Amino acid sequence: MLTYSYADAQAHFPDLLKKARELREVLIQGEDGLCFVIKVLPQKQANYHLPALNLNLSREEIVDCVRETRIR
Repeated sequence: MLTYSYADAQAHFPDLLKKARELREVLIQGEDGLCFVIKVLPQKQANYHLPALNLNLSREEIVDCVRETRIR
């Protein structure tokens, strides 16, 4: 695991985050001996995430469908 000193972590925080993204986590060690881990968490997918459907509909067919639903 890649380790940064507290001072280096402060000075190079954007680089630290890039490395954490690559390596999944990095360690920050303070002068007092305390250690902190910066860890990438898995992204939670939104509940509305749906797979795409390829229905091969033309623009006109889509517009007709929308108009039909608005008439009802």
